[in-house]
Amino acid sequence: MLATTVALVSGVPLGFFAATSTGLEDRWPEVVQAHGRLQLGAWASVFVVALAFEFLPRLNERPWLPAGPRAATIGLLLAGAVLQAWALATRGDWLMAPAVAISFAGALAFLALVLHLRERKPLVENPQALFFPAAAAWLAVAAALSLVSEFRSDSRVVPLEDSRLVVEVLTRGFLLNAVIAVALRAFPEHFGLPVVPKPVQLLALVGISGTLAVWLVGSGAVGLPDSEAARRISDCALPLILLATTISMGILTRLPPLRGSEPARILIPLAWVGLVVYAGALVITAILADSAELTLYEQGAVRHVFLLGFIAPLILAMGHLVLAHFGPGAVPWPALLNLSVLLAVISWPLRTAPMLWEDVPGTVEQTLMGVSGVLLSLSLSLSLAVYVRSTSNLAAESAP
Repeated sequence: MLATTVALVSGVPLGFFAATSTGLEDRWPEVVQAHGRLQLGAWASVFVVALAFEFLPRLNERPWLPAGPRAATIGLLLAGAVLQAWALATRGDWLMAPAVAISFAGALAFLALVLHLRERKPLVENPQALFFPAAAAWLAVAAALSLVSEFRSDSRVVPLEDSRLVVEVLTRGFLLNAVIAVALRAFPEHFGLPVVPKPVQLLALVGISGTLAVWLVGSGAVGLPDSEAARRISDCALPLILLATTISMGILTRLPPLRGSEPARILIPLAWVGLVVYAGALVITAILADSAELTLYEQGAVRHVFLLGFIAPLILAMGHLVLAHFGPGAVPWPALLNLSVLLAVISWPLRTAPMLWEDVPGTVEQTLMGVSGVLLSLSLSLSLAVYVRSTSNLAAESAP
């Protein structure tokens, strides 16, 4: 709930200002990077970490973690991201290094806790159990790269190639592995879909991290080699792995008929379409364009297909399952949560499509992207209202 509040009151507005170039003067680079730190570090990452602390003990049949380490880990990640954004927005150079170090400490704490909760079985026996450790490891790598980048930079705004690498590691390494980890368990359990065969699970586990490693070593960031060929190979291979995993899951093709009121059975596949579009966008840009030729806006459009077209509506749609199983049971105001997901789904084409026909946004493109930001703000406001009501109901049930 706190992470959603941060995204609503700061992350989305900064994205709106960056997309429309409203009132930024000479602060556009700082605002863009602050927006990314908040949406990735303070919203998506914190949501996944909080979900992992509820999900992993059940998945691996391990004891629950004490509240202290969980709260401290989430607090470090949230505080680090917010302080980084604050340092960028206010040009507080002195604050940047400590803020990045706080995020790094939070990432290491999460990795340690995930390894403590891991299932102790051979990889080939249960590859599903390795996705969250892989996600946690990539989160630590992203935090370490951010720390290295900060010390390499002579200003609060890190070099473009360094920033892009950190974002790619967070999205492809951390978020993708975490999403697949949850989906492999949740889809058969809640939607009656078949269990994904172990060879496909292994393909996804090794393929996601392997293609990211190839992209990383050819990224040209933090002193690493600059290999366009490595990045193109990675951008072509990853979509094939994602499509193979999606087909095997059956989330878009083999869902059984609805049983009563089950909005998640519609909303989660709707969000998953964003992942398929992202896979297509990666392949098309890898084949047709040198990444050095893509403008910042075009690169941002591909990235937003994943984050705004897939991760954002998926987080919101997962609210139906998370609140039902980890909250008070019944989801309060389910219609508002449904509308929240639909608004997010409507918003992402408005943010990404304008850059398909223009290298640099003009008035029309900026207006469409601004409308996207408004819709996402409404979406997060509705979901936040549901979370607040759910928390209130849970507190009332726990009262003597």
